[in-house]
This record gives sequence, structure tokens and C-alpha cells, in this order.
Amino acid sequence: MDVISVKLAESIEPNTFVTIGQNGVLKASGANIIGILSNEGSYDTKTNKIEAESIGNVYVLGIQRVKTNESSSLHMGDYVVSNVDGYAIKSETGSGFKVTRVSGSYVDVLLR
Repeated sequence: MDVISVKLAESIEPNTFVTIGQNGVLKASGANIIGILSNEGSYDTKTNKIEAESIGNVYVLGIQRVKTNESSSLHMGDYVVSNVDGYAIKSETGSGFKVTRVSGSYVDVLLR
């Protein structure tokens, strides 16, 4: 698994899809995904997010866990992309990242 450490441009919930913008890491939306934000970093205890301007670790390869609010409709082998909150949602086009396991409100996906 490959990890990059990058400054967060906004406060972001860990274990969500992210992308890199001009000022750092942002929540991803759609298929514009570079990786998954790890759960390591400086937390804001009120929002349970990793604070903006801190350094976050982003997983860019391997099998990683990402949050979803659609676990009942996702199955192993499905493909997911990101909603506006960075959560995994089922891809309508069959593109995105392949689901390798569904576990509660998380899915494991293969980052490539």
C-alpha cells in the first residue's frame, strides 16, 4: 500500500474518498478520486474530522476501507465512486473502485 502525506485544504472525515486541489486535499466527488484519507491526524473532537491545514495521510494503492451510507445496496464486485461527502456510492456506469468486502457502514475497495 502506498501512502502520501499532504496538507488538508478543508476539514475532512477520515476513511472517505479525497482528491487533491490547488490548496491541498479536498473531499472527492464523483470519479475525481486520488485516494482515501487515513484515520491518522489532528482530530477536531467536535466534528470528528481531521482539521484543515494539518497533514493527512492518503492511501493511493492497495485495499482500503471507506465509509458508505449505502451498505445494504452494495455487494462484493460492485464498483463505487464518491458522493459529495466523500462516501462510497454505487457507480451507475460500472467505473470507479471495485468493492472487495462490505462490513457495516464501510466497504473495502481496491485502489489502483
